[in-house]
Amino acid sequence: MRKLLRCLVLVIILIAGSIELWSEDGPYVFWKNETPVAVYIVNQQIIRDTLTANARGEYLLDWSKGQAKSVVLQKEFSQPVTSLAKPERFLALSDLHGNLAGTVELLLAAGVMDEHYNWIYDGWLIIVGDVFDRGEQTTECLWLLYHLWQQAEGKMITILGNHENMTIGQKTHEMKDKYGETCALLNMTYNELYGEDTLLGSWLRSWQTVLQLDDILFVHGGISVGFAQRFPVLSEVNELVWDYYHQVDIQSADLDYLFHRNGPFWYRGYFSPEDKWEPANPEIIDGIRQQYMVKNIVVGHTTFDKVQYAQDGRIIAIDAGLKYQESGSALLYESGRFFVLASDGTISDLTP
Repeated sequence: MRKLLRCLVLVIILIAGSIELWSEDGPYVFWKNETPVAVYIVNQQIIRDTLTANARGEYLLDWSKGQAKSVVLQKEFSQPVTSLAKPERFLALSDLHGNLAGTVELLLAAGVMDEHYNWIYDGWLIIVGDVFDRGEQTTECLWLLYHLWQQAEGKMITILGNHENMTIGQKTHEMKDKYGETCALLNMTYNELYGEDTLLGSWLRSWQTVLQLDDILFVHGGISVGFAQRFPVLSEVNELVWDYYHQVDIQSADLDYLFHRNGPFWYRGYFSPEDKWEPANPEIIDGIRQQYMVKNIVVGHTTFDKVQYAQDGRIIAIDAGLKYQESGSALLYESGRFFVLASDGTISDLTP
């Protein structure tokens, strides 16, 4: 019955159409003298809307053309917490890559939200990086996640991927097609659209690099042996990345390593024997697991047909289909067991 209800809700949303923003692109929210200005692209024209606070002093934004509740625009965000107690249930997915339809399918199938995109989940939601690029609905995906994150009240955690870092980092992230056109119209780089003076840019800078839920460790690319040697305490990683993105002057080889190919955002050594990756095998991974006192490491970044185990059950790979703008799958944890959630709501055991 529960599966049937999910399918009916999904059909309703697909018939009505996916989340429709007010414009061809946007809104991008910039803070100007403590006041938010929403910028839209409509018929190749730039529309700027200076928002007014309500009676409670809040700035509200209708991000979905009335299909979902307005969001409250936050200017400041808290530093992430690295280690938390593991909940009874969580859903984890990664590498959305601007695939709004596939993301909506999975969130509905899991019962994370209702047909009005409201949070209704009795578990946690973990996004393991790479919301940006490839697809052309990155803006919509970000506003949907921000909307759910506000409603989740601490039960949704977002993790930085390499594509987030390319967007908010110091090196210009060159764009083509839809987002390249937006940059040309606004005469801004893509990085500037997510700068420190923007709402989404500030939110992104509060995302974490690593998350530990008791015996499960989450990271976008992976934990290499070099990473483990440099960072015996995981909280130091989140603190270092937070400082970097909040203009704390840092001169550290460890910081450089984090953004290196064997750092947590880019590492693929669990799956590839190429020399450019620091080696990984069950013995090396066991040393890492013992150091951090975890049983499994959950990663995105490297794509497979579906969520699956690697390295004899030590690694769980969850980059599963959304990258290619198709239906994907997600990792479901419930009552001490791992499952694979398909976009149609089918739940199957995660097996080695």
